[in-house]
Amino acid sequence: MVTTNPQEIFPGKLLILAPHMDDEVLACGGTIAQLPQKERIQVVYATDGAMSPVPSGGLSDLPPEALPDIRIKEALEAMGRLGVPAANLHFWGFPDARLQDYAAPLRRRLGDLI
Repeated sequence: MVTTNPQEIFPGKLLILAPHMDDEVLACGGTIAQLPQKERIQVVYATDGAMSPVPSGGLSDLPPEALPDIRIKEALEAMGRLGVPAANLHFWGFPDARLQDYAAPLRRRLGDLI
């Protein structure tokens, strides 16, 4: 098995672009966990996550408009457990499933962040 040091692959700042909350953990969670300097990680959540499947476990009676706030809280918890500061999480709230309609403002905001 070939092993790599994430610090060597990502020596500077790291910007993770996640269409939805939880995409950053599913795609990059292992790498985030191995990086020693979490303060150099920035995570952008592009959409509000409103089109996510309704969670189970007694939460299925929630109104649909409650889901984005739940997703934000889950993202804050997950990134907190991985050591990424809450100030480095950016919740942009573009409408879920319609991100293509917001390409220009998305580019602008990314440019401002970078």
